[in-house]
Amino acid sequence: MRNWLFGLYFIGLLGCGYHTLNWAHGQWRVLWIDTVQSEGTHRKQATRLEQLLHERTQAGTGMKTVRSGTSYDLKLSTRLKSYSEQVLATDVDGRTKRLQFFMVFDFELKDLEGKVLWSLPDYAYSDQYELSTQVGAPFRDDLVTSQDTALRNVADLVIANFSMALAKRSQE
Repeated sequence: MRNWLFGLYFIGLLGCGYHTLNWAHGQWRVLWIDTVQSEGTHRKQATRLEQLLHERTQAGTGMKTVRSGTSYDLKLSTRLKSYSEQVLATDVDGRTKRLQFFMVFDFELKDLEGKVLWSLPDYAYSDQYELSTQVGAPFRDDLVTSQDTALRNVADLVIANFSMALAKRSQE
């Protein structure tokens, strides 16, 4: 009975268009994640985003990522156009309690021939983060953790979007 229900559930998923992606055997196996371009003052955030794009792509798609254009199937170009942090709330002692990050990016995914397969121009990301205001809490660590979370969210969004675009193209 259990196998029958599982089979029925699986057929239902297939009927509504759900399918798994098998990146290992697809036409795109290696992704060149080009150096994230940015203004000089935001180089640290650009470098961290680049690291997260590598980590999250490998974890989420199974694709191999490379840092140079020696041998690849796809190339992801990213530009960090602007980055800002704004203090939204402080505690009674003036310590930052709530912080907002605002970032604008351009993303573009191309194949070997230079044909744009997916792009996301002028993507604006904004989110608020709570920081610890406890006495002795390391503000800088909290800030870096919040920054990392924001950049990870951006990386995950990009990977999900280009994965869907590639899945759609592979069905055509």
